[in-house]
Amino acid sequence: MEAVLYVVNMPRCVAFYRFVLGLQVDRAEDGFCVLSGLGTTLTLVQVPDHIAIGIQIGDPPERRSDTPIKLVFGVADIDATRVLAAQWGGCIDGADAQWQWAGTTRCDGVDPEGNVLQVSHGATP
Repeated sequence: MEAVLYVVNMPRCVAFYRFVLGLQVDRAEDGFCVLSGLGTTLTLVQVPDHIAIGIQIGDPPERRSDTPIKLVFGVADIDATRVLAAQWGGCIDGADAQWQWAGTTRCDGVDPEGNVLQVSHGATP
């Protein structure tokens, strides 16, 4: 899978995807960063300043659930990922929100800017 995600706070989001989901920085230049791992390439693109000024990100971030896209990342341990996500400014929903589908355990969450994501553990569908 390859995806592009526009972000306001590049350093914070790079750290989240590196340290929470284990992606590695392949390339970073002014305005974007390419991360990859486990068959995934995620390109973070800096939102232009004239647009970013109008974007408010809360603490904790408000969930941006008004998008038809959800990125899914395979993880070794959802509970450990939940702890890491909280430490790096995001959130993985509680164990009571997990469900099983296609041989995997899944749980939704958000990155530090409120972008909705999902983590999964187990066999891939």
